[in-house]
Amino acid sequence: MMPQLQFRDAFWCRDFTAHTGYEVLLQRLLDGRKMCKDVEELLRQRAQAEERYGKELVQIARKAGGQTEINSLRASFDSLKQQMENVGSSHIQLALALREELRSLEEFRERQKEQRKKYEAVMDRVQKSKLSLYKKAMDSKKTYEQKCRDADDAEQAFERISTNGHQKQVEKSQNKAKQCKDSATEAERVYRQNIEQLEKVRGEWEQEHRTTCEAFQLQEFDRLTILRNALWVHCNQLSLQCVKDDELYEEVRVTLEGCSVEADIDGFIQAKSTGTEPPGEARPAGRQPLGPGPSVPKRPGPSSLSLNCQDKAHSSLLGEGPWARPQGGVRDGATPWSGPWPAASSEAEMAQCLRTQLSEGEIEAGAFLQPVWFH
Repeated sequence: MMPQLQFRDAFWCRDFTAHTGYEVLLQRLLDGRKMCKDVEELLRQRAQAEERYGKELVQIARKAGGQTEINSLRASFDSLKQQMENVGSSHIQLALALREELRSLEEFRERQKEQRKKYEAVMDRVQKSKLSLYKKAMDSKKTYEQKCRDADDAEQAFERISTNGHQKQVEKSQNKAKQCKDSATEAERVYRQNIEQLEKVRGEWEQEHRTTCEAFQLQEFDRLTILRNALWVHCNQLSLQCVKDDELYEEVRVTLEGCSVEADIDGFIQAKSTGTEPPGEARPAGRQPLGPGPSVPKRPGPSSLSLNCQDKAHSSLLGEGPWARPQGGVRDGATPWSGPWPAASSEAEMAQCLRTQLSEGEIEAGAFLQPVWFH
């Protein structure tokens, strides 16, 4: 197994004045903070969706009708409405749990921000101090180098003058060489002092850089762990919500298993039955004559009884037979009927002939509305 890589070993820069490694790490932490906000926004919107969905489910369940249904299907529908309301309430509870998780992430992000700011302040201080002393050391170095060149030039001039020059010129050149040498010595002292201070600040900066790298790596480790756990918990919450929804809807399925179509039909019949007998057969009612008619003699011989109703009706139309209609055929004020009138040897036979012709379509039912007048 490979050893864990460390920030403190991987984010340095050869340039003394550059802070590229620190800037890369700082940008990573800022990107991580942005990721935390993105996860928080996801949880916030999901919580809003769950709350909105839950409230709509509750509203749908409470507004659902179903009062016209009866028996077992009514019970199943009522169970569905109740469980739908329970599902809506559970989604509202899920929204509250998501908001609680959201608050935890916000608090974690703010704690990391405060810790990061402390290390940023220290790093900014040591970096500025290092850059300032570096510039001062470089300036003193240039001064020292220039003083050294001046001292060398003065020494060379003194050597030339001391060979061929006058005593006064030699003394003057000697004094100048000595002054330049003293100036170079002082410049060297200042330069070395600045270098020592720079090295001291550099050591402090290096230590702070290592400490900051370790702190930043720990922050990154915590952030990744927290976000990974938050996403895991979020998925578990959604999965548990699905299981809870299924358990609630299972109660509806149980009631549906007890829903019997045949039993509901039987129950409706038993509760709302209006009777078991249909109305009687529709029969036409003939109108009775106003007064007794003349006695009708029987027609002699069986041959006369064998006549069908049409033959008897024909004889009636001719004014023959005992049931021939009178002049006019109807009462005063009634519309005459132009069709054949049935003739019969008796009132019972007359009624039977009428029923037979009505069923066979030989005459219309409206014809019976006219009263029959017997001769």
